[in-house]
Amino acid sequence: MPSESVPLLIGETEVDLDADERADLIEELWLVQRPGGFADAAAEVLEQPGDRSPLTFSVQELGALHRGLTNLDGAGKLGYRPGLRTLLEQVTAVVSPAQVPYELVLDTSDGDRRLDWTSLSGQLEVGDRLCLPDGCWRVHSVEPHEHLRWKLFCEPFDPEDSILPPELAEEQ
Repeated sequence: MPSESVPLLIGETEVDLDADERADLIEELWLVQRPGGFADAAAEVLEQPGDRSPLTFSVQELGALHRGLTNLDGAGKLGYRPGLRTLLEQVTAVVSPAQVPYELVLDTSDGDRRLDWTSLSGQLEVGDRLCLPDGCWRVHSVEPHEHLRWKLFCEPFDPEDSILPPELAEEQ
């Protein structure tokens, strides 16, 4: 795990993350990783030892960063964390993700719970992780719905189903 702060270059803006912010973002990136995605590549960039040179990301890695940051925000884990908040603002300005409205069907122990929700990080697919204030969910099915909206069927997220590197898997 990183032990120091590191500057990131997003567009033309440099953003500093402290060691805790960096570690939390790396963990979330590993949790949102899916085959063919770029979250693992973004996490690997963040894991580089810092020499105080700003870290840079490809466009695809920025998209993965955005998904990870919106999940941290959705779970209420950004709080007053200026590095992560600034990073979310800068990455959003660069990638300009589509806002996609969904009807969520959450499979809870008390039965299905339905709610309207908008993804701030683009379209979601089967296997994607999304975080809400009351927990994180894995999309297990996507169906067309009314008025150009999609319906996402979600089950509680299980970290065991993630592609975690060994050092993070041990902490779970």
